[in-house]
Amino acid sequence: MKPIIILLALLCSMTIVGQSNFIDGRIILKNNNIIEGQINYQEWRNTPESIKFKNGENITSYTPSDLLGFEVEEAKYVSQNVKLDVTEQVLRKMHYNDEPRFENKAIFLHLLYEGKSNLYHYYDSRSHYFVFKDGEYIELINRISLTENNEDVQNNKKYIGQLSYLFSDCNSVNPKSNLQYKENDLVKIFRDYDNCFRDEDNQVEEVSTGKKHKLYVKGAFYFSNFKLESPVRLLNQIDGGSFTMPTLGIAYDIAISKNRNKWSLHNELVYYKINEEFETNEESITYDDVAFNLDYSIINLNTLVKHRFKTKNDNVLPFVLLGIGYNFNIQNNNNLSYTISSSGNRRSEEIGSIGYFSLSAGLGVDYKKFIFELRYTVTDKIISNDYTKNNISNFGFVLGYHIF
Repeated sequence: MKPIIILLALLCSMTIVGQSNFIDGRIILKNNNIIEGQINYQEWRNTPESIKFKNGENITSYTPSDLLGFEVEEAKYVSQNVKLDVTEQVLRKMHYNDEPRFENKAIFLHLLYEGKSNLYHYYDSRSHYFVFKDGEYIELINRISLTENNEDVQNNKKYIGQLSYLFSDCNSVNPKSNLQYKENDLVKIFRDYDNCFRDEDNQVEEVSTGKKHKLYVKGAFYFSNFKLESPVRLLNQIDGGSFTMPTLGIAYDIAISKNRNKWSLHNELVYYKINEEFETNEESITYDDVAFNLDYSIINLNTLVKHRFKTKNDNVLPFVLLGIGYNFNIQNNNNLSYTISSSGNRRSEEIGSIGYFSLSAGLGVDYKKFIFELRYTVTDKIISNDYTKNNISNFGFVLGYHIF
């Protein structure tokens, strides 16, 4: 367990200490000049009111009024003076017949989709989505209000009517009343709108929002150690032992930060089979050749938090990961066999296996489409006997390949 504790402490320290996160980016000045450098990217939930930009040894702060925009990783931001809906949306502060309030404000807008019409996002205490069409930035209005006597809350989904009007030149796009005010739903309808013109204009394309999901095939080779302590007759003569174990599976990497090269959930589905025999060297006047055959098949489901470290080479990204898994026992043929000394008869007793949890920690590197990793895993109890303490620890090499 010690390697896992050390790695957990490392992950915590990175979160606490890592106040600066300068990664490659560029700014676009008001005169259209583009300057390459690094931007202090802080996994913004709220859209930043300003950014810190490093060029050489110099660090400068820029507000939306100073720039036309900036790019960091695959995320693009533009600076715009917009009419922002600032109507009160906190229930305890709202009253019946509150008037809508708008404020002219210079802000950064995060580009989510680029095509015939562009979709942008701004977040303060809530999400604001903007559409850019025909040279104008328009907020898609979504707000709540109170009914008379403050008895109930009603939704004002004005954005549905706005999109119906803005996209009225495409008959196949008809925003429904159940259209959600969420990124995925809005991006989809913007994409549908572009499909009306795709044959006419091949320049229409979607921009990346910086969110990446990746599917891998993975194989591993582990050096494993089985430990067993039991007061049960004959089992108490088995200590366990070492063996090797190959595995094969798939993994799905889900970004959990806008900076795709930082945090993600790494979900694995792995199959492996163990068929190993462990013997005892103890002598007995009653039993001979006592052996325990550990023979079962497992489907292992892991969820691990993965943290990548930024380097100057985007093709080489070191990482650490830590997570928990559950191992589903799909086939069990464990047995304890022995010979009765007086008769010479060979007998066998079935020993059950159960599903069990595992804790995993690893470190490695993403290189282009490949994953190279060293992984350590420890399990809890795998044998169903209540009085038997047992576990398996694995240390090995994992190789993965990015399919898409």
